[in-house]
Amino acid sequence: MDFPSGYGNREAVDRVFAAAGVVRRVALEVPDIDMGAALVRHGLGIAFLPAFAVARTPGLHVLDVDGTMLRWSMHLGTSSTRRPSSALRTLLDLVDLHVIAL
Repeated sequence: MDFPSGYGNREAVDRVFAAAGVVRRVALEVPDIDMGAALVRHGLGIAFLPAFAVARTPGLHVLDVDGTMLRWSMHLGTSSTRRPSSALRTLLDLVDLHVIAL
């Protein structure tokens, strides 16, 4: 299973398979990382999941993919004319916790 085409993580996985010359068939698309992790935990498929989803979903069997680093771009825009609100500062702190800078 994978996420819908156009999602950053799906694009990254598709690029790696294409570069390796491997054609794959995605039988199920799920729009939510936690839902994907839960479906894998219940034995309904396999998926490439970010580390934070694996960490918060007990009961997953994890296989590391050697020799490949899956990364995708993430962009966050904020107003340049207003001070960040408390909610925005909290969001930015969470981004810093979960995003690895290239």
